[in-house]
Amino acid sequence: MYVRETKASLPGFREKMTQAYEFALSKVGQDIGSTQIWVDYIAFLRTGEASGSFAENQKIASIRRVYQRVIASPILNIEPLWKEYNQFENNINKVLAKRLCEEKSRDFKNALRVAKEADVLFRDVDKGIPSVPPGNLVSEQQQLRLWKKIIAWEKTNPFRSDNPSVVKKRVMFTYEQCLLVFGHHPDIWYEAAHFLTESARALTDKSETLGKEWLDEVTMFYERAIGLFMGTNHFLYFAYADFEQSRMHYDKCHEVYARLVKALGDSDHSLAYVQYMRFARQAEGMKAARLVFKKAREDPHCSYPAFVAAALMEYTCSKDKNIAIKIFELGLKRFAIEIEYAKAYLEFMIPLNEDNNTRVLFERLIGGLPEEKSRFGHGLFTSTLLQCSVDLCLLIVR
Repeated sequence: MYVRETKASLPGFREKMTQAYEFALSKVGQDIGSTQIWVDYIAFLRTGEASGSFAENQKIASIRRVYQRVIASPILNIEPLWKEYNQFENNINKVLAKRLCEEKSRDFKNALRVAKEADVLFRDVDKGIPSVPPGNLVSEQQQLRLWKKIIAWEKTNPFRSDNPSVVKKRVMFTYEQCLLVFGHHPDIWYEAAHFLTESARALTDKSETLGKEWLDEVTMFYERAIGLFMGTNHFLYFAYADFEQSRMHYDKCHEVYARLVKALGDSDHSLAYVQYMRFARQAEGMKAARLVFKKAREDPHCSYPAFVAAALMEYTCSKDKNIAIKIFELGLKRFAIEIEYAKAYLEFMIPLNEDNNTRVLFERLIGGLPEEKSRFGHGLFTSTLLQCSVDLCLLIVR
């Protein structure tokens, strides 16, 4: 409508209108409710002037191509378009019309079958709901279930296409429609990215080039997610980084984690650093993980979980309890009043079977707690000891 109203007087108007229609159909032509766009496009092509037989043949070919595309598309009210197409071909050449219509009959019947199934599935779907953060409303959950049912149906390949690109395109289009309503739901973003990733890897054996293109699409999809509603969502960043790690794009992984830390602002950065260290160790070794922990120590918004994770990583991977203890001690200078941190330190020490050191630590931890926390801390630490070692608990109690 915009192009028609603003460009109608320009010399290249018809070419611009054709491009506009093609653009619209590339974006929403698969929508079950896109019928009117197809109808308008065909009507527009029919009104075009053609001087000479060559131009007339080009016009006929253009209209035929659009008709043949739409009758193979599962949209509402497709039957009238099928009749129009038959009439269009018969008006040109009855002999050719019979052959072409017979050839396209199977495509039409397939599209009609899928359109009827889709019509039932979409009947109660409200596409006009504004995209807002999850509110756990009954109506919201009902709509989400409907969308997930439609997505699952699309994944079964109801179109019965042998072309992986067609299946991928239809499923991703359905995800995109769902995200227009549920763009604040990270699970939908993740499921879509996971489907695209699996589709790309399955295709790589057949076409390495196309498979790589699809994997690059996954990267762009994650970029959209964290660039829109998922800007501070840990889960999506971690999934993105894991995906890039699977492609051995380690520089990209570092970039993703760094962007998450920056995006979190004044919020707690601990979980981001824990995952960051995990990636660094897996991909580049303990030296790289230690460099990440160094950043965590220097970050005023990083709390004790990063210290616990670093200590346990050192002990598990390097088998050096002394380094782990040094990290716990370093953290104790900052988090002595954090009962959960003290508990984690105690739980680390107990299996080492160093009873005297554990007893001394117990007393230090209790002594480091403020008065309002000491009674609760004593009970919690004692319970922890009892669960791990009755003898040690009795030793300390005495």
